[in-house]
Amino acid sequence: PVDVYFLHVQGSGRMVLPDGTTRHVLYAGTNGLPYVSLGKELIRMGLSTKEEMSMQKIRAILEANPQRQREFLSMNPKYVFFRVAEYGPLGAAACMLTPHVSVAVDRRYIPLGAVMVLDGLLPGYQQDLPERFTGLVLAQDTGTMREKHVDLFCGSGPKAAHQAGHLSGRAGLHVLVAREVLSAAP
Repeated sequence: PVDVYFLHVQGSGRMVLPDGTTRHVLYAGTNGLPYVSLGKELIRMGLSTKEEMSMQKIRAILEANPQRQREFLSMNPKYVFFRVAEYGPLGAAACMLTPHVSVAVDRRYIPLGAVMVLDGLLPGYQQDLPERFTGLVLAQDTGTMREKHVDLFCGSGPKAAHQAGHLSGRAGLHVLVAREVLSAAP
């Protein structure tokens, strides 16, 4: 149930079948209800602080409270439907997501396909030292992003899971725009 919950939060994932083959589980729609952040609810309930909240912290709280797991997991009324595919993950721009290149954005603020420069720190892996990240990124997904927040797709595997689960800091984000577009603006 915990892995399924995080699949709903992430919007896509991979599953390993009993024969060892892997299939991608891709977003196919929702029930239309609003997303409620379990992390924020756990903070509100006094089970974590904002500073220590992460995907890993949520997993630890769920593991430490098996009798309340169902209660906690049902706090988010939004339900995501999935489809199984051989290739993925796909973003809202209908293209394959690329680790450390693809970002999810709020389309009201940043259009899909926008090219940006992202400069910030990624959570360190196996050492607590953060890693500097500066690079070109593409707006290829939406997820549950609101306003000026973006979410960097970190890929798959233990390091990616660690970094994605701890992403929460500030970063510089610069949208690249052609001079012709700027000179044509009213």
